[in-house]
Amino acid sequence: MMYFCSVIPQYAQKSYFLKRITTQEINRLALPAIVSGVIEPVISLTDTVMAGHIALNTKEVLGAVGVVTSFLSALLWIFIQSSRAITTQVAYAYGQGRLSQVKGLVAQILLLSLSISLFSSIFSFACSKFILERFYDAEGTFLDYCLDYFHIRVWGFPFTLLTLTIHSIFRGFQNTSWSMYISILGGVINLVFNYIFVYIFHWDIKGLAWASLLAQGTMFVVSVVVMYRRTPFKFFWVNGLHPKFMESIRMSANLLIRSSLLQAVLYFSFSRATLLGANGDHTIVATHTLLNQVWGFSTFLFDGYCNAGGLLSGRLYSTHQYQTIRKLVRQLFYIVLGIGCGIALTYLLLYYWIGTLMTKNDDIALLFYKNFWIVVLMQPITAVTFLFSGIYKGMGLTRILRNVFIIATLFGFFPTFYLTQNILEWGLSGIWVAFFVWMIFRGGILFLHYLSFFYRRALTTRQKLINIDFKIVNSRN
Repeated sequence: MMYFCSVIPQYAQKSYFLKRITTQEINRLALPAIVSGVIEPVISLTDTVMAGHIALNTKEVLGAVGVVTSFLSALLWIFIQSSRAITTQVAYAYGQGRLSQVKGLVAQILLLSLSISLFSSIFSFACSKFILERFYDAEGTFLDYCLDYFHIRVWGFPFTLLTLTIHSIFRGFQNTSWSMYISILGGVINLVFNYIFVYIFHWDIKGLAWASLLAQGTMFVVSVVVMYRRTPFKFFWVNGLHPKFMESIRMSANLLIRSSLLQAVLYFSFSRATLLGANGDHTIVATHTLLNQVWGFSTFLFDGYCNAGGLLSGRLYSTHQYQTIRKLVRQLFYIVLGIGCGIALTYLLLYYWIGTLMTKNDDIALLFYKNFWIVVLMQPITAVTFLFSGIYKGMGLTRILRNVFIIATLFGFFPTFYLTQNILEWGLSGIWVAFFVWMIFRGGILFLHYLSFFYRRALTTRQKLINIDFKIVNSRN
């Protein structure tokens, strides 16, 4: 037995007794993550729906909400994806029972997020007109609406980034319930004050912005209170960099590149949708906004299981339990594929009702119905893609995610985008076909990499454990 202990590291001895992750344990992490993940797009979706029902200048208001939301979401996703490297570090520490050793790292990541978010808000506010005119071709009344919404919403960015960073810490701590309750609170506040500011105070697009800002501020305050009371992590000044800080930065850099490419894709799509509008007609960009909101909303319904997979795989990977990870991936594959197919079927059954819910404008609704089928077909592919992204992110294999994203973008999205826009001239349909091809590339390459790389590692580990069993038996005899 002493031979066995000398072969396997102390922190990994438990991995000898490989266990199956139960569906109950997956649901314990996934279901709260789904609820909390849905709330953020619900806030944007609520703004979009209410903007679509403002009687005066509906197209301009709806387009302005879409354009500003896309820019702020771009900033958010670039930095929150990079900050989520802390989830992996906390999950590793949790799995190995050394949470106290990462207190300084967590504090430094929080201070870094605070600095980045404040600088981004100040810079964006100062350059708001240039950004909207140069990158989104906004002008006239449309530009005025964009600026009204932008100048208020931009100050919610520090609240949102810090809140999501804290929630990333919660997830590494193997707790997603706190994020769920906080997100529900934010969603309720946004909904209530959207109604008050728009329909009672008649603030129109400014009312939408103020309601969102109020919800984001409340979520941040509550998140800080929970972090201080329920976790060992806090804001405090640390002299000298934590030993794991640069490792987190390297992981973050890979995710930063990946997120930047994502935003490049989204920017090209929104920019093209804006340019497709003739004579100042914003029907196309407004429709693109609605399609993007529906697609984004649906992704969060299975993203909770993908996040749960990342949390569990990170913990298991830190203790070399490759066989268990393999079983976990198989379980989650069927779960998220089923959810993706279920969402697609639901969208088909509620095809016209969804369009009616989103807007009362006949032109926008007609174009929405013409292109919604692409969003429907994307659901299963997106589900599988997000699953493997979550698994690899949880294990800290961010370099692979970066490389796959680069390949999918350069050889999947942009060639298809060029073909559908410049040669076939499919307009808005072409943009979403390019999205579809892009998602197939991402999911397909990650799946093939998993089969070739991770599957072999699991088999190798299994053989090592068999050999150890054999030697233990021989030593007893």
